[in-house]
This record gives sequence, structure tokens and C-alpha cells, in this order.
Amino acid sequence: IGRFADQLKVDEETMQCALKNKEGSPRSGGADENSAKGENRPRLRARVAASEASEIERENQAARRRYNLRKSRIKVQEDHIRAIVTQESYRAMIRRSQKTFDEMLSTFMDELLREATHGEYHSHLSNLCTRLDFNAFYKT
Repeated sequence: IGRFADQLKVDEETMQCALKNKEGSPRSGGADENSAKGENRPRLRARVAASEASEIERENQAARRRYNLRKSRIKVQEDHIRAIVTQESYRAMIRRSQKTFDEMLSTFMDELLREATHGEYHSHLSNLCTRLDFNAFYKT
């Protein structure tokens, strides 16, 4: 135990000497440097705040650029779609599609009604016909 205690005592003395040397040297952060650090802290905080503010401003400018690019892209797409939709050929295509759909649905409803009267599932098919054509729009 004595050897162990002597070893610790040597280590403590070495540490204390190192601390005294560190406090005494001008580079080591003695009292003069601590006071200088205290004076520089407001400047450092101001630089950090300015840096953060400029970073936020750069992010805001980038967001504005993205917004403006998106807005102009949407405007170009809107103009393109508007030009297509206002053409007479587009209107004619929609009318043809609507006419074809109405004819096919009417044919389908007629076949369902015919099957409903002659087939074995007539109650289910008539119920389906009633649900599909609830206001008799396609019967006529």
C-alpha cells in the first residue's frame, strides 16, 4: 500500500507542477487571456448572429427563387392546357366520347333488362338496372 500511495503522491505533484507551468505561460490561458476572452465574447456572438442571419437570408432567397420558378412553370403549363382545351377539335373529341359512352351504356342497360325479364336472376338484375339508371335517363 505504501508503494501505491507514493506513486499517487508523485502523480499529484507532477500534475500540480504542470498546472502551475500552464498558468504561468502566456499561451496557456492565464488571467490576461481570460479577460481578453471575456472582451471578445460579444464580438464573437455578434459574428455568429450575423452569420446566422445571412444564412437565413440566403435560405429565404433560395425559397423565393424556387417559388418564382414554380409559379412561372405552372403559368406555362396553364397557358398550354388552355390553348388545347379551347380548340374545337378538343370539344369535338369530348362530344364523340360522351356519345359513344351513352350509346354503349344504353345498349348494356337494354341487355340487362332483357335478361332480367327472361333469366333466372331477374330480381338481382332488375335491382342492378334500377341502381344504374335510377332516374331513367338511359331507358329512353
